[in-house]
Amino acid sequence: MWDVETGNLKATLTGHTSGIGSILFSPDGKTLASGGRSYDDTVRLWNVATGTLKATLTGDEFSIDNLAFSPDGKTLIGCLNKTVLLWDVETGVVKLTLTGHMYWINSVSFSPDGKTIASRSRDRTVLLWK
Repeated sequence: MWDVETGNLKATLTGHTSGIGSILFSPDGKTLASGGRSYDDTVRLWNVATGTLKATLTGDEFSIDNLAFSPDGKTLIGCLNKTVLLWDVETGVVKLTLTGHMYWINSVSFSPDGKTIASRSRDRTVLLWK
């Protein structure tokens, strides 16, 4: 992590066993989520202030190519192969698994009100989940 104003390195976050497919900040900016690639099927949640690992969330097989926080920051979604997983950020437990795409999912997103999830796949479809 870098300090935007000074350009100084703030922290180096390590722990994934392979490449990293996605990173993003929680809505409140206090947590950074990083998703593993190439069979590192974990999502790691980092404390931005300290650079320490808060939690390791397990997923499915293959890469975690895209992550999104719900607007309230309580749920994290990630696309894994042909599924979308929803994790409870506080407990790290998978709350729900969404299936329906025929091919790998490229991206996921929450609607601004947090009530709908969109997922886009290489099968040339977008699915909306309520």
